[in-house]
Amino acid sequence: MTSTRILIIDDDNTALWLARQFLDDAGFEAKGASSVSEFEAVISDWPPDVVVADVRMPDLSGPQLCRVLKDRYQTAHIPVVLYSALPEDELAGLAQECEAETYINKLAGLDYLVNRLEELCRRTLW
Repeated sequence: MTSTRILIIDDDNTALWLARQFLDDAGFEAKGASSVSEFEAVISDWPPDVVVADVRMPDLSGPQLCRVLKDRYQTAHIPVVLYSALPEDELAGLAQECEAETYINKLAGLDYLVNRLEELCRRTLW
């Protein structure tokens, strides 16, 4: 696998740290941000191949962030994955509304996160 850059935004620092560890161990190059301002700083210096966004965050929701990225010429091409413990049908609806490439339920576990991101990368990047 290539060193695909994954940028995760999640306001839960423990969840963020664990996801980064799993992704790094799987061969991805993962960075994290716990706020939108931190996310903006990281994305400007370190362009990711995929963005994984928590749905519920205090300053900007994952779907809102997805729309912002899709509306910007510089970031419109980056696949966005919504990541949440919301019920599957609600998460699927949010992903469709904001034009995210896919969604991943946090309750499925970190191995599932890695597998779904590998699948997404095979379809869209590799």
